[in-house]
Amino acid sequence: MIGMPIRTALEFMREGGGRRPDAVAPLASAGITFVGGGVGMGKTLIGLELAVTKASGESRIGLTAEPGRVLFIAGDMAPEDYREYLAMIVSGRERAWENLHIATPRELYLDEEDGAVALRDAISQVSAELVVMDYFDRFLLTDGYHPKELRPIVNTLADIRDVDKVALVMLDQTRKQGNSSKANQAPAADELFGGRAKSALADRILMLKKDAASGVFTITPAKERGAPFAPFNLTFDAEGGWRRDESERLHLTPGDERIRVFIDAAPPGQGRLCIEIQKETHLSESAVRHAIARLQSYGMITAGPRVGRSHTYKSATLHNPAIQSALADTTNYATLHSPYKGVQQSSGEQSSDAAEVDRRFGPGAHESVALTEYAKVETRSAL
Repeated sequence: MIGMPIRTALEFMREGGGRRPDAVAPLASAGITFVGGGVGMGKTLIGLELAVTKASGESRIGLTAEPGRVLFIAGDMAPEDYREYLAMIVSGRERAWENLHIATPRELYLDEEDGAVALRDAISQVSAELVVMDYFDRFLLTDGYHPKELRPIVNTLADIRDVDKVALVMLDQTRKQGNSSKANQAPAADELFGGRAKSALADRILMLKKDAASGVFTITPAKERGAPFAPFNLTFDAEGGWRRDESERLHLTPGDERIRVFIDAAPPGQGRLCIEIQKETHLSESAVRHAIARLQSYGMITAGPRVGRSHTYKSATLHNPAIQSALADTTNYATLHSPYKGVQQSSGEQSSDAAEVDRRFGPGAHESVALTEYAKVETRSAL
């Protein structure tokens, strides 16, 4: 019998709160995230990075996650290959060894009842908060990708999200793309086999591509439910694992820049509340939420100490020379409005205190609005 519970809209709203926070912000949602890419594009590596970040609560590339148990379903490669990858990625994040659990099933088909039950039992056994699966086709018995053929596996994944309340990341292969104008105009989700059914299910879809010449990997959001984030670049090597590509350009909107300056000017050790940011920058709640997501994806701000049940945000860039240098390039001749002073100023114009700022933070530091305001805050605090 088909179950179809009906209730009033008010009763429906009372059943739950707002959107759950990302499992690994900003990449892995609290629901279902697909990571698509061609052969050799680094899908398994980024999947393991998401798993280790959640398991350890630590990231080297600006991601954020509360530490928790993770189940990684290793269905694509031989066990020794996964061991080699893990040795490179976990290094220095020892907590991951305890929280990360690896399953190596021989035949796990989620479009069959036995496979679906086995997966959900494993999730329960581990008490997993995040499941990463490598990769979609390995868990599908049928040869077709028509929505009707994908319905059983889609229902299983939806039950993991909606009934078990567990976040899931599914690594997936993309089609070979031609050069036709029709292919270029199609939604990015169509690059996935059975993309329409997967797009309807997914809370987030990421596309991972590698530039062969530079070795730079680019993660681009193809679909987002919740706050958006900007694409960002990564590099990978056997010794350091994943790293943010420091040569990337930071493209900030005027609203992003106003929020960044305001957060950077907070007293040391303190963060800014969203309501405080809205009030001082005169931006809407939606604009502030989206800007915060972008600034976090750039690694420019991070979570600050909580105030009651409310989140705060603090600067992650005041002592990061690489990001400050990029910011100086992008804002050198921009005209900015200080959100807490209401005074128009040019970031390329030296103030009377420029020499002191350069002395403390290095040549050219006075061109950074954040460092200049930080120096002012420290001076006021000292007084």
